[in-house]
Amino acid sequence: MIKVIRTKDLHYFIHDSKFNTEINVIDLGLNNGSFSNELFYFFKKKINVYGVEANKSVINKNSNFTIDNLLISNNSGIIEKLYIDDEDSGSSSAVFKKNNKNYKEVNTISLYDYFQKYNLHKKKVYILKIDIEGKEFDILNDKMINFLSKNVLQLCVEFHDFLVDDNRYDKNIKLIFRNFRKNNFYKVNFSLNNGSVLFLNKRFFNLNLILKSKIYFYKYYFGIVRLTKRILPV
Repeated sequence: MIKVIRTKDLHYFIHDSKFNTEINVIDLGLNNGSFSNELFYFFKKKINVYGVEANKSVINKNSNFTIDNLLISNNSGIIEKLYIDDEDSGSSSAVFKKNNKNYKEVNTISLYDYFQKYNLHKKKVYILKIDIEGKEFDILNDKMINFLSKNVLQLCVEFHDFLVDDNRYDKNIKLIFRNFRKNNFYKVNFSLNNGSVLFLNKRFFNLNLILKSKIYFYKYYFGIVRLTKRILPV
């Protein structure tokens, strides 16, 4: 049985009951671990979680997870500045900054090297969540998307082009979407601003008309529920 699941922080993924032996989850932009914690209990604790968070101060240590205090970037082993958002710790970013003087220096690791570190390139990764505050535009090039297409079943990506008022990311995001399509991924946008995009790997999911219809039913169902909550008084 296949279900469309929405997490509390508005990421969406497909749960196919046939994948019930080894569930590997990579959480890039772990923050306090809310996404991974929710999946941990959804899958009845039978998952392996690998989390990466650049802002060390927000990490809640969880002995069930493998956690690295690193910054995902194009290159490994260098130091980059992470600009801290004191009002919203989840919005701390190496790209966007409110205060040039409020930053931490963090070691970087490339996504390719991260996979190698834990031999994840030799396993099936059920969910890869990417919420890294603008760095997604740097790392999601054609070569990386092709690499991910070999063993990642689905990606939940938050694109942060909505944080800017100009069109600086328009060309880049169109190219990213094109490269996902070229590498046999099916894209579903669960938001109006690319803030919650799901990429499904056609190598692992049989995206027939029935499944596509189910996905879009849930997409609009969740949208109506969210809109109703905004309109109706509590």
